[in-house]
Amino acid sequence: MDMANSPKLALTVHNGQARAALWVIVGLGFMLQPFLTLVLASLLVWRHPAARGGLSGVLVLGALYLSLVNITKLPESDLAVYLESFEYAQLLDLGPFLLLNTREPLYYVSMYGLANMPGIDGRIYVFLSTLLPYLLFGTAVLRVGGALRLERRSLLSLLLFLLFFGQLFSLSAHLFRQFLAASLAMLFLADQAVTGRRRWGLGLLGTMIHYSSMPLMLLSLLQPLRRYSGVLSVLFHMVMLMVIYALALQVAPLLLDVPVLGLMFQRIASGEGAELDPLTLPALVTAALFLVISLYSLARTSGSALGAQDWSLLLCTVTVCVIVLVSSAQPTLSEIAIRYFFYLYFLIGLVLPFLMVRVPLSRWAVHGLALLSVPLFFYKLAYGEWTFAPVSSLIFEPMWMLWGHLSSNLS
Repeated sequence: MDMANSPKLALTVHNGQARAALWVIVGLGFMLQPFLTLVLASLLVWRHPAARGGLSGVLVLGALYLSLVNITKLPESDLAVYLESFEYAQLLDLGPFLLLNTREPLYYVSMYGLANMPGIDGRIYVFLSTLLPYLLFGTAVLRVGGALRLERRSLLSLLLFLLFFGQLFSLSAHLFRQFLAASLAMLFLADQAVTGRRRWGLGLLGTMIHYSSMPLMLLSLLQPLRRYSGVLSVLFHMVMLMVIYALALQVAPLLLDVPVLGLMFQRIASGEGAELDPLTLPALVTAALFLVISLYSLARTSGSALGAQDWSLLLCTVTVCVIVLVSSAQPTLSEIAIRYFFYLYFLIGLVLPFLMVRVPLSRWAVHGLALLSVPLFFYKLAYGEWTFAPVSSLIFEPMWMLWGHLSSNLS
């Protein structure tokens, strides 16, 4: 061995051992005080932003903590329905179980496999159903932010804001299928923006888990018009999508008996849907504001900001904003408006890095949002529509006590 390389090798081994020891300490700390360990890890990464694996470590700790919080949730509404399906999966054979759950069978096949593994109960199901989507979504955000060379402290603040974004978290144990499908769609769009390649495995997996993610996959196929700006290209494609939708209204009745397609076109053919409470004015203002931000980012995009097809990401965002605003005007489409407004919560994480790179002042705004999001998160847990463990327990109790909270409801 070259003696000149020995000090370098020894330093590398030493650094590796130090990182491993640090992760052991962090793991033990997380077991004793999950939330406080997450806070300390975030402060450490803020102090040493160049530390290798720091942002990924905060993401893992944050996803683990949110998963623990969700298993303290009192089962009601959609969560109670999913837990009931989970219990049926443990009692029935696969065939009868799928007859009870005919929509998006891939998700329910996965649920059946998980439910019949030894030692698996409702707590583990809820825990994994929270952990996996947050890891996928956070990875997508870090990938886009890293490709844009966003300053790491800004990226840390963005990540913390999204982890403690109460509106998104409140739906994480409510819309399990769409939450997972949306996170897969975000990773699909992020990979395309960063590498220019479409990982169709991710896209198809998300679509088969929840059909609402299919339009995002289809939009990724569209290309900007070479002779026109990004904004004009988007407007042109929006008009084309309206034409396609009008044609779909005409052909939908002919496709009702086609497997898979029939389920997607049934709503179009009937023109009816579940009439839910309409989106509030602040939600509509948020969608309109996000539409303006996306169009601004498109206007500032010359060529390709990432060296790949980031235009598709912004096109998807503009399209989802338009879907939300237009469908909100018709009561029978309120379910569509609400479902796609949910996608905006995810798209915020992929579009804000563009704004933060192009408008430096927005980075300070994200720092402020990160600081505000934590107290607002706990306020929403305490006074929101769902019932969780007391805030004092969520902040100070060790991992095993959070795991055992309301265990009779989830086991």
